[in-house]
Amino acid sequence: IQSHRYNILRFVRENPKEGDMALEAAVRIATGTGTREHSDIELKQRHWQSIGHPTCYGRFVPDTEDVKLRDGSYRKPEEGQSYEEWMLQVTSKAVGIEVNLQLSDFTLQNHKMSLLDSQILED
Repeated sequence: IQSHRYNILRFVRENPKEGDMALEAAVRIATGTGTREHSDIELKQRHWQSIGHPTCYGRFVPDTEDVKLRDGSYRKPEEGQSYEEWMLQVTSKAVGIEVNLQLSDFTLQNHKMSLLDSQILED
């Protein structure tokens, strides 16, 4: 997928409506709530946007997320905040849902989901 990353990001940027549908489909598949084309439950269509910080390009969150997360302002250190406090704030920010197209990650409630080890299928 890494060889397609640039084209995927460009497609989502140039085709926001289709990008929204693709990201919603990814969420349905990852959460088991439907297929690429159909949802098992009726949800309001959300608009997805990349987090508005230069270091976060390709990290998409829906418009239902906190505005400080969406615009990237959560990454700005507060006055008098130590580096340790800032790093804790940035790395533990409560994310409801995120699709990271740079790393091919899906995060739900700040818990990264990953495939189970193939050995589990053998047991």
